[in-house]
Amino acid sequence: MDESLKRNPRHQGLDLARIVFMFLIVLRHGAFQSGATTQGMALKVNYLLGVAINDLTAVAVNGFVLISSYFLCQQEFRSVRLVRLWASVLFYSLGVLMVAWVSGFPVTARMVVGSCLPIVTGTYWFISEYFLLVALSPVLNVALNQLSFRQYRALMVVLLLAYSVLPSLGLDTFSSGHGYSIGWFIVLYVTAVYLRRFRGSPAMGRSLAGYAVATMATFVWLGAKFVLKQRGVELVPPDCYDFLPTFLASVCLFRFFSAVDLRSRVICRLVGVLAPLTLGVYLFHDHVLKHALWRDLLGIDRFADSPLWALRVLGCVGVVYVAGSVVEAIRRWIFIKAERRLGV
Repeated sequence: MDESLKRNPRHQGLDLARIVFMFLIVLRHGAFQSGATTQGMALKVNYLLGVAINDLTAVAVNGFVLISSYFLCQQEFRSVRLVRLWASVLFYSLGVLMVAWVSGFPVTARMVVGSCLPIVTGTYWFISEYFLLVALSPVLNVALNQLSFRQYRALMVVLLLAYSVLPSLGLDTFSSGHGYSIGWFIVLYVTAVYLRRFRGSPAMGRSLAGYAVATMATFVWLGAKFVLKQRGVELVPPDCYDFLPTFLASVCLFRFFSAVDLRSRVICRLVGVLAPLTLGVYLFHDHVLKHALWRDLLGIDRFADSPLWALRVLGCVGVVYVAGSVVEAIRRWIFIKAERRLGV
């Protein structure tokens, strides 16, 4: 096991990664909600920047799953983990429904069903796939721990060919669904277990170099996509989670943060406070009323043709992240009190 993990089971470097990845996810959603990623609706410079943000932040979802998988593969399965996850999601989905109703927002029967059964109905697509991944983790752990290095390497090659290389070429033969599928989440899980079992302590410089190369490959692909589109040839957009350079960039960033050793007590404490709140930030801002949050409340879609677009989007993203962290801190306090009274 990595020595840093022995000193600190939470691993502060990966806790920092959770914060960074969640900020990138909120930034990705904010850029999309601003309208800047739609050609013709924004200044050209804002459109290009919006597309770049959309493509480069795709690593965040992969990174988040890699981190969770890295720890799940070493943890004893407890069904209470699934119950807590379900309860957390229900808190936000019903909370959003109540806010909509009180605010006079038209509440439909579909919204009610989705809010009462958020994981089953896919109200939060990420949580639905993640919930299933956690449920499958004990089976995956037993199966993967039986494999030798050579067998594991062969498995990795097959999975990446089927779920990343082929989809990157436009051949989604095995239903990777651009990475929005349990199949892709399992690929990330298998990758995290491989890194934990067979790879040594990562080198920060090498990890950053790998990330830079993968990012350059994404830009080259994006340029080729624009050129070939004018000639009637459509390439897969590089913002897909299963896009090969995106996957490689995700792994490199994960490896980089794995090697981070925080020494400042102030930063360690801040990371320790914010890291457990990250999933709540996602649940807070990516719900059925997300358009109302971003556009009606924050007015983020009014800035697409403004020279100050980037600053305004960053401001809105910051507000959403802070608000989500505060709400999640309150939710955790309520749930901890309730669990203590119930003796859970």
